[in-house]
Amino acid sequence: MAKFKEIKEKVIAIGEATGHVHCIPFDEEYEDVMVLEEEETKTKIIHSPKTGFKINHPEHKPLKIEEKGDYIVEVVKEYNHFDEEIRQIKD
Repeated sequence: MAKFKEIKEKVIAIGEATGHVHCIPFDEEYEDVMVLEEEETKTKIIHSPKTGFKINHPEHKPLKIEEKGDYIVEVVKEYNHFDEEIRQIKD
């Protein structure tokens, strides 16, 4: 069974190239929103029980999610047919 831990800082992802973060702000409006991370795969779940939420990113406008609910955040991978390897997409 998967084990999840709460990410108190509400960080969803860290940009590998510049070190910037994608995170949910600590606004009173989003105090019920939780970010959980699965220990082994690092898959994250955003749990938003009452409202939608927004994700801040320092390089563009915030992304607003309008609906409450649970959202899964996974690392995107690509397959290079020439090198025959799978690699993680970097931001």
